[in-house]
Amino acid sequence: MTDQPSIFALLRERVKALFEANRRMCAIATPMGFDMSTILIHRVSAEQASGRVLIVTDSNNLAHQWTSQLTDEGLDAVQLTPQMAIAHSEGSVLSEASILVLPIQRLRNGHIQAFLQKTPFRFVTIDGMPAIGGVNETALAPIVGAARSAVLVSRTLVDDLTLPNWANDCPSTGVWLADISDLGLEHCQIEGHPCPLSEDEIAFYGEVARLRLASTGAQTDPFRLATWGRGTIHSMLLQIAAASDGGLQDSAWGLIDRLESFDPDPVIEILIKIVEKTPISEAVWIVGSTRIADQSYIANSLAELPKRNILGFSSIYSHDHLSSEVAASASPGTVAVMTPAFLARMPYPNDQVTIVYSSATGVWLNKEKLARFVGAAAFRPFKKLHYIDRLASVSSC
Repeated sequence: MTDQPSIFALLRERVKALFEANRRMCAIATPMGFDMSTILIHRVSAEQASGRVLIVTDSNNLAHQWTSQLTDEGLDAVQLTPQMAIAHSEGSVLSEASILVLPIQRLRNGHIQAFLQKTPFRFVTIDGMPAIGGVNETALAPIVGAARSAVLVSRTLVDDLTLPNWANDCPSTGVWLADISDLGLEHCQIEGHPCPLSEDEIAFYGEVARLRLASTGAQTDPFRLATWGRGTIHSMLLQIAAASDGGLQDSAWGLIDRLESFDPDPVIEILIKIVEKTPISEAVWIVGSTRIADQSYIANSLAELPKRNILGFSSIYSHDHLSSEVAASASPGTVAVMTPAFLARMPYPNDQVTIVYSSATGVWLNKEKLARFVGAAAFRPFKKLHYIDRLASVSSC
């Protein structure tokens, strides 16, 4: 990876100063795409030498990224599973690993909840506060409260930072909008592609949200679900169908049938048009949602495009494992599909790279803020940007 510009060095210095203040709990706010594990890994390494460390992430993808990077650094890290928690309750040694990584989706498991309530942690990191949601934030409060120290990472700018009530008094640092106002993004060519939800889609995502609440206890805004991508929704419904029975299972299969009967995905149609209009001498980087299923779905949907080399990246793979593919990502004719976390690991995007965000959310609807947001996420300015706005007709966003 090429040298990162001063914004990353600035963030490192601010985080270092925050840690030197020796407060029990603190918060760090950075836009999506900043690889916070790279900054925090030294703190995690120091803490695990004296006790057990817990890292809670807002997605499975980010959990894989943390586990991979910690392992690459020679640290003993594993993802906490219900099976491990059950074995521990029966008297078995949980794991020799001093670092446990927990995707927030597993917090709803009773065995994991019981284990977390009984296990003291020296250090807790919660990576992805806004996406974790209020119910889970409440469940995490006693775990964070019992830890010797904790760091809360919010995937926002400091300007937009909001924390749960139990963390309101903790000091914070990170990236401000003013920090990235001079990245040269006024020269970035930005084109938005409104892709409003149909009435059928709005009704569909409302039913998906209700099913998810009934089956997992997770309350999700239907409009937020619409930004996850059809591949992610399809994968989630299959998981609910496999884990449920009776009416919930029937509802899941019914929604899967409805999803598969929808018209061609308008997001994929827009992506195809963007790629086809991009000169073959240039590369296209498509940034999907944070979920691996969305990245795979987009890559597979574009696989038949002529004269294009389709590559798929996500943070479940280490950077070294994909070094040759990453090096080729900016080659002419390449279409690289990735999760937001992987964008920060890519080489510097020269003038021959077009970046496309396929899953715009409400925070991006302001064009100026969008340019600064994605510019910071990529650690650098760039020339061309497209974004697909699924919430174009949702005034509340």
